[in-house]
Amino acid sequence: DDCSYIIEASSELPIILVNGYIDSPNIYCVLCDDYNAVYNVTSSLIENGRNHIVYLYTSTSFSGLKKLNGYQDALKNNNINLNSEYAHLCSKNISDALDYLNNMYYNGLTFDAVVTSDDLLAVGAIKYSHKHNIKVPEQLEIIGYNNSVISRCTEPELTSIDSHVEQLSTKAVDVLMKVLCGESADKHSIITADIIKRNTTHF
Repeated sequence: DDCSYIIEASSELPIILVNGYIDSPNIYCVLCDDYNAVYNVTSSLIENGRNHIVYLYTSTSFSGLKKLNGYQDALKNNNINLNSEYAHLCSKNISDALDYLNNMYYNGLTFDAVVTSDDLLAVGAIKYSHKHNIKVPEQLEIIGYNNSVISRCTEPELTSIDSHVEQLSTKAVDVLMKVLCGESADKHSIITADIIKRNTTHF
């Protein structure tokens, strides 16, 4: 993406980016460690014997690509071949995720886990499991992202990655106030995500 307009604006006022990254003077970045969050849960699934893991995502932003890279590297480092059909960019809605998984099913592409970049997509995976009478988590493990209220509204309740949006926002405001007051502030702040374990995974 062209970030020149942001860099240009930063010459006149401080810029605070949340889950974005630009290495330039007067630009401050507050980030969730999305890469390791997805890398770690994908690795945990592999340790549980899952070898055909689907990744559904909604964005190719800086954050979105970090998540995708975490998934890809976890497979590579465990000597699992990357199949392009197992990673799919889709719209941020339940039906798109459900439709894609149904298409995989009807095309004979087997999978035993689904990792997503958003809880909505994970809901689509749960609906898929109900449609085909697939037991979760026994036959299919599912992981969402953002730990939204949706994760507690599904049956079974959804294991989800908590990216600590409130903590990111609070840190961004803290950095901005320090900059405006002429105090020293971290150029890049990284917050660790947590896995909130519920009933769609074994780990």
